[in-house]
Amino acid sequence: MSLHRLVYRILSTAMVVSAALLAAGMALDALEPGAGGRLVGAGILALVATPYTTIVAVLAVALKRGDRALLALSAAILSVLLAALAVGLLLNLGR
Repeated sequence: MSLHRLVYRILSTAMVVSAALLAAGMALDALEPGAGGRLVGAGILALVATPYTTIVAVLAVALKRGDRALLALSAAILSVLLAALAVGLLLNLGR
């Protein structure tokens, strides 16, 4: 499978899963307020996890291919994503 195809599948699947979870959660909330909160949270988590999943898959492909440039770029992007996540979590813990 090509790298473009792999990224397309990850992004498409994540979009469908997150949309389904969000829609189900909102539908449950419409029927009984507060009932769909966990599903909405799971849908948001799926959206947030998408870039991490995608870049980890690209890293794996770069390792398999031995593509040092792609590997370095992917590792740098993952580092920035993880640093941003860490800062966000640390700032949120202060609340």
